[in-house]
Amino acid sequence: MKLNFSFEKIYDQYKKGMFGRESAFQSLKWIIENDPNDDVRVSSIKILGRLKINGVEMYNFLEYLVLFDSNTYLRFVAVRLMLRYFPSQCSRPTT
Repeated sequence: MKLNFSFEKIYDQYKKGMFGRESAFQSLKWIIENDPNDDVRVSSIKILGRLKINGVEMYNFLEYLVLFDSNTYLRFVAVRLMLRYFPSQCSRPTT
């Protein structure tokens, strides 16, 4: 899947109602997973955070990024999004 949209255009189309939340999520996810430019990937995950998605697929994707992505700052942003949108799943376990 090759996208002809930048992360800015995806968000712009989403804001205008021309892109649904799921389509925007999938497109940004593709960019984050496949773009070789880390600045583009980080900007894309920040845009992803603006979509305010709190479903299982979003949680699983963020968790995957935290555990396996090579970019430290991208992992940091993923943790921040997890804490914002999934606080109960991120709480410290009590012993």
